[in-house]
Amino acid sequence: MFVLATAIVASSATASASDQAGVAAAVVGRVDVISASGATEPASIGRNIRIGEEIASGPDSQLQILLLDGAMFTIGADAKMTIDQFVYDPSNNVGQMTASIAQGAFRFITGAIAEGDPDNMTIETPVAVIGVRGTMGKGIASGDQAAIVLTGPGLQADGVDRVGRLEVTGADGSQQQLSRPGFAVTVGETGGVS
Repeated sequence: MFVLATAIVASSATASASDQAGVAAAVVGRVDVISASGATEPASIGRNIRIGEEIASGPDSQLQILLLDGAMFTIGADAKMTIDQFVYDPSNNVGQMTASIAQGAFRFITGAIAEGDPDNMTIETPVAVIGVRGTMGKGIASGDQAAIVLTGPGLQADGVDRVGRLEVTGADGSQQQLSRPGFAVTVGETGGVS
């Protein structure tokens, strides 16, 4: 599946519009892509995902997006996600990426943007902002609560694993850093991170 997704991105990158962030690499069930003008169409494998499009999954559905820098996002059932900003120069791996998760479960693996400068990748939920510092993680956003878990290499990475961490900032300004795989934080309705 990953090889197919990589081939899809490679072929899309050469003919991509300036607003393309990636492609739909896997689709299960009903997933809609809603443009800024409100036009809705079902997601399909190989479809370009553009900046500002809302992706909404139905019950028992999920979508995996492969971004042009090699990063991957997966959303679960009844989730809503938007790639708000995506700028990437493949000649030097410099860029900026911001995504927002309005609701639902999500998982991510960083790509070249976070490897070049980890401060350039952020994920926003209704109650928290996640600064992704070159690693993997997952979470869930539901109304005025969120939970975020570091699943990839942390500060004690060894071998070929890259040192990474997640920096979570709540709506009230409180912050927590996740640097050990398997550790998690929650953000409650007051916006506090614990």
